Amino acid sequence: MWRDMGGDYLRLVPGALRGTTHDSEYTQLCEREIARRGGRRHALLCHSGTAALQISLLALGIGTGDEVICPNYGYVASANQIRVMGALPRFVDVDAHGHMRVDHIEPLIGPRTRAIVVVGLCGDSPDLARIQEIARQHRILMINDAAQSYFGEQAGRTVDQYGDVTCYSFGINKLAHTFCTYGAVATDDPELAHRMRLMRTNGKAGRDHDIMHLGVNSKPHEDKALQVSLALQRVDSWLARRRQIADRYDRELDSLGITHRKVAPDCAPTRTMYPVFFQDRDRAHDLMLADGVQCEKHYRDNFAHTKALSDAHNDSMTGTDTLIRSSLSIPLHVYLTDDEVSRVIEVVNRHRDA
Repeated sequence: MWRDMGGDYLRLVPGALRGTTHDSEYTQLCEREIARRGGRRHALLCHSGTAALQISLLALGIGTGDEVICPNYGYVASANQIRVMGALPRFVDVDAHGHMRVDHIEPLIGPRTRAIVVVGLCGDSPDLARIQEIARQHRILMINDAAQSYFGEQAGRTVDQYGDVTCYSFGINKLAHTFCTYGAVATDDPELAHRMRLMRTNGKAGRDHDIMHLGVNSKPHEDKALQVSLALQRVDSWLARRRQIADRYDRELDSLGITHRKVAPDCAPTRTMYPVFFQDRDRAHDLMLADGVQCEKHYRDNFAHTKALSDAHNDSMTGTDTLIRSSLSIPLHVYLTDDEVSRVIEVVNRHRDA
């Protein structure tokens, strides 16, 4: 990635930092491009995908005494930020894709339910149209955590267009690669966008302005925005390469009879991760690492059984438990060579019965 982007970054960063170092040319350029690609009216950069979730919850008024429905599997940031805001997560078990089971949502909706946080995994998403319909029927909010799925499509629309708010994440393991973690939040609501813009600067429009809202320090930095801008210039070719590698994995692993995660229905995915299923993924991880193939245990936490996150520790979460035991993500990044892809397939096949 440094060979690809580093020269451009070093050439441009002095100019980016010579002027206004916060919320200036590259910030605005990125925000327009994210909104355009995602089909949203407004997009705002912030420090991370986690910050995007926090700002979204804050701007939507989620707080103490509220309940927020979210999936029981994935990265902890979504559930964690609900708790940070003082609200209580209500966890939905997941299907074989790791997505929240849509038929389990409505039984959890009660008088204190304020929102649903929907999380896309591995480059695709659950049935966003149906979840949005449920949210509207029950007059609750929908936050679309698209950190792993943005710029993909579902049923002919970008996944970014669903929900009151969409959250983005940029980094070395995301579709838009950057050297450090960064994020964004998008919406079609101009009033909500205005609130979020103030909330990312501690609730103030500037030092000489009144405090309008509670807020956090997530003012966009021009050097980070430059990284996002360079990534967005390359994202189409990166997406094509990810799909090429993942399609090859699909074909060759299927021919070998190796079980792997399938693309969710009605999705044109961005293929941000590629899980393969083993009987004992921890053992498979160690064996593959010893053979020189990097792999990741996505994921290990059962949120409903985690004291820091949940007040109900005995819920049956069989879908979550199955993925925790079996799911191991194999290498899938745009700089893999064809020979390296062959090597990954060879090593997965060698340890298929682990």
